This record gives sequence, structure tokens and C-alpha cells, in this order.
Amino acid sequence: TIRKVTPGGVVTTLAGTALVDGFADGTGSAARFNYPYGVAVDSSGNVYVTDSNNNTIRKVTPGGVVTTLAGTVGVIGFADGTGSAAQFANPSSVAVDSNGNVYVADTDNNTIRKVVIGTGNPPPDTTPLVVTAQPANQRDLGYGTSAYFAVSADGTGLSFQWYKGGKAIPGATGASLSVNDVTTANTGVYTCKVSNFAGKVITEAVVLSVVDPSLLIYKVAGNEKTNKVAKTIKSSVSGLLILDRAGQQGAFVWTGKQGKQKVYWVERRADLATHSTGPVVKSTTVVVADQTAGDHPDVEHNLVWLRGGDALVKLSAFDQTIAPAVMAGTIGRLTLGDNPIIQTLSVSLVLDKTKSTASRANSDDVEAAISRIVSVLNAAGYLEQ
Repeated sequence: TIRKVTPGGVVTTLAGTALVDGFADGTGSAARFNYPYGVAVDSSGNVYVTDSNNNTIRKVTPGGVVTTLAGTVGVIGFADGTGSAAQFANPSSVAVDSNGNVYVADTDNNTIRKVVIGTGNPPPDTTPLVVTAQPANQRDLGYGTSAYFAVSADGTGLSFQWYKGGKAIPGATGASLSVNDVTTANTGVYTCKVSNFAGKVITEAVVLSVVDPSLLIYKVAGNEKTNKVAKTIKSSVSGLLILDRAGQQGAFVWTGKQGKQKVYWVERRADLATHSTGPVVKSTTVVVADQTAGDHPDVEHNLVWLRGGDALVKLSAFDQTIAPAVMAGTIGRLTLGDNPIIQTLSVSLVLDKTKSTASRANSDDVEAAISRIVSVLNAAGYLEQ
């Protein structure tokens, strides 16, 4: 804002609105500035302002009417000329002589400029800035494929800047952004800032996620309830889930005891379907399966239903992915026949970053990961059940 203080200490606002930046000519609070820096007053009470971040020279009459004398809003450069043909680079201090000529310290151009009164700009286009089309999510892309974001907006003098994780992407200053040969290093949240003289708008946050060929390994713990004929058995369960999201498969490696002997058994799953839902990174991944085997009357249903909130998971300094850090759900087994059995496992899962990172570094597939885990169990005295 441009403020006036009388000799008696009475403060009034000539032009602008507090805490609102932008660019607009107009009267009083209808006018907009962006980092006004220097002021000078002529003998008629007109105030001249270096509107630094807008790279323009503004005039404010005693009645608060704001016009633009010289410069083009949002354009940094150097050019002499009349009105909007002139260009400045972060003008700072300003002075006015007895003839009404305005002198400007054009800071980043390292020059002193003279503006002759009476050669100002016509009123600028004040069409509001409106984003008409938001960028779209780029989810579950394959390694080495391409992602494409685009935004559309109404307004004049538009500029664009794309961001990843809140940090500006160098050179990404167009209405669209292409990311080629994607890897997990490109995974994250993207936005675009659209701006012109009327202000700025940040687009909705969108996600780029990559389903890479590497595995994720989760620690599994929970409780099991087995219902047989006239008998219910409850026990605790533990193990690991090897999840291949790209191949929609995986395996559970369960551990337990038979008497005093520690045992393990492997349950391979070729039907682990992984689904991501929601518009941004904090969406939900659901892992589901229904594996059926056998012929009537002994039909077995082996169900998996797991759910977890997605997070940006860093597996190394240069490697990251979007996946649930924790999941919870149910595993159910139903066997029909002469001795029906219903097993229900209520489980919680926590991503094992150490094992996942090691598996990723070794380019393991599911069988290689099983072999690596089983070797550790065998060395610890476990026997295969």
C-alpha cells in the first residue's frame, strides 16, 4: 500500500490493499502493487512509486487514482521507450524534479532512468486470472515411460512455473511439463504456479507415481482364529509379505512353532492385485486376492484384503516410491468338505525398509527374495513345514 502520514501523525491509505499483492490501476483500494519500494512527491501532491516486483513506475494522485507511467508488468528487461515500451529490472529509488521529470534507480540494470511526465501507459488489461483446466495425476507408470502434465488458464501475460515437492523445477516454465524415462526418482507431488499482472494461482496438487519392478517387503503380525467342527483355536501369527506390485504377485513367508521346533512355510500368491485410489499422494492402496483351488466338494477359498494409506517412501538417498508404510486387513481361508475349516487372520503390516532396500539393490524377483529370506531362517534353526 501507499500510505500518507500528516505532520500530526494521522495515517491514511492512498492506494492499494494491505497484504494483497498484484497489479491493477484504479482508485484507492482497487489498485494493486507488488513490493512498492521508493516514493517521491511533486509540487502538486502527486506521488511517484517504483513498483519493484512489477517492474513499473506508478503515479498516485492526491485523490488516490493510480496509473502506470512506464514499464510492462511482469517483464524484466532493459529498453528505453514510451510507456509500456520501456522496460525495467527491479527499480528501487525514485525522485522528481521541479519540472515534473521522474528519475529512477533501475537497480538490476545498474542505470539511472528518466521518465518524462505525460507519456504514461494506457490502462492495462485487468482480465482476471482463471485456471480453466487442472493438471491430471500420472499414476502407476511403468519404468522408462513418460509423464505429461498440462494446465490451461484465461488471462494475458501469463507465466508458468512447475514445482516438485514444493521446489521449483529449473526450466519448467511452460503451460505443460513432460517427464521422460521416469524412475522412482521422479515420484512425488507436482504443482504449477500460474501468474500475471492480476496475481497468481497455484494449481491442484497431482501425483506422479511409478510401479517399478522392485519388490516391497512387509513385516506381518496378527492374530489367527481357526474354526473347526465344534472347536475354535486362537493363536498369534507372524511372517513377511513379499509384494511385487508390477507383476501383481508375491508370497507370504510365515513363521511359527511345532512344539519346541521353530518352523516356516511359504505361501506363494499369483493373484495379489494392487490398486491405488484417490487424487494425491495421501490416497489408499488396496491389496486383494481370491485364490481358489480344488474340486467340489472340497473347495478352498484363500482371500486377502489389505489396506493402507500411501506415503512417499524413501528407500535410499536417490530411490523413492509411493506405497503404504503400514497396512492392515484380513486373510481368510475356507475349506469345505467332511471337515470344514474356517481360518481368519487379522493382520497388520509394516514396511521393512532394510529388506526392501536390499531386495531392490539385488534386483530380486519373488523367488530370489524367498530364497534370501529362507536362507536366513535356516541359519537361525527354522525348519520348513
